[in-house]
Amino acid sequence: MQEGVDRKLGMSLPGFFRQSPGKRSECGTKYGVRVTDDTNITGLQLDTETEAFKEELPFTKKNHKEKVKGLPAQTASLGFNMEVNATKSEDLSKILGDIWASYKELAQKNHPDCQDGKP
Repeated sequence: MQEGVDRKLGMSLPGFFRQSPGKRSECGTKYGVRVTDDTNITGLQLDTETEAFKEELPFTKKNHKEKVKGLPAQTASLGFNMEVNATKSEDLSKILGDIWASYKELAQKNHPDCQDGKP
């Protein structure tokens, strides 16, 4: 199976190692240059996309603000009215404080020796 892959690539791995060290070095250098070029091209593409997004951002923000400003008028024109009668939220810190106080009280009742520092 490896031979078929090698034939498709037009080279064989042992043949690569039979080449002179200079040829191997040249292949490695060419590969390094190709990778560097591909990386540079990708970086330039990303820079271009970033600049395009930066230019598009103010327009997108402006359109968003305009749409948000138009929402109250749009909902009013639909004749939809909603009132929210939410109950007052409970203060969780007060509830936790009450639980902690009752816990301390129960601990003192069940272990009177704890006040003296004895186990």
